[in-house]
Amino acid sequence: MKFLIKESQLDSYVIKTLDEMFPKDDVNFTNPYTYDDFEEGEDECRLLFYMGDYEGYDSDGVFRWYDECYWNKDTWQGETQSNRSPVVDISEPYNTRLYGMFGDYFKEPFKRWFEDRYGVKVKSVTI
Repeated sequence: MKFLIKESQLDSYVIKTLDEMFPKDDVNFTNPYTYDDFEEGEDECRLLFYMGDYEGYDSDGVFRWYDECYWNKDTWQGETQSNRSPVVDISEPYNTRLYGMFGDYFKEPFKRWFEDRYGVKVKSVTI
């Protein structure tokens, strides 16, 4: 038996799934940075989104957002990443669940959802 789902219906289902996975009141974010000497402060070129208590940059985040100013454009990797930015990297196990449910199709609705919810632009989504 085949089911025909309209694109708008699938978009709505992706958004509903995102709202359930990441309740608005449970997801927080910070502008972390640390240097080798463990100096801490804010880095406006990246955001770490997390659920629960923040325990430093290595804590279990749900997404990481990087603006183009984060990357070192003097290297080919940095230039490539900069061209793809702003980018959101979705952490495990959320990326596996979203990809398993929707394949790459969730990325466009995710961009709109993320921009609407957090007010930052997204050009690319990585998993």
